[in-house]
Amino acid sequence: QNQVPMEFVAAEGGAPEPADIVLANILANPLTLLAPLLARLTRRGGHILLSGVLEYQARDVQDAYRAAFDLHPAQHDDGWVLISGNKR
Repeated sequence: QNQVPMEFVAAEGGAPEPADIVLANILANPLTLLAPLLARLTRRGGHILLSGVLEYQARDVQDAYRAAFDLHPAQHDDGWVLISGNKR
């Protein structure tokens, strides 16, 4: 409807070039381990959105992404957290 091109790829397959938006909805431990890969897959100035994180896990996940991203305040919903930011 809004003519936005979208491509879905598995993280282990990589992407041909960094993406404007990277979204990962998996558990906190895999998100933490995948931080270097997901950072490489996000273009400079691009956005990352991470979900599947419980409130008590948010700080560890944020710490894993803080080196590459300017993180926004986490959004909370019923014990779950959305972490988002922009790639430096």
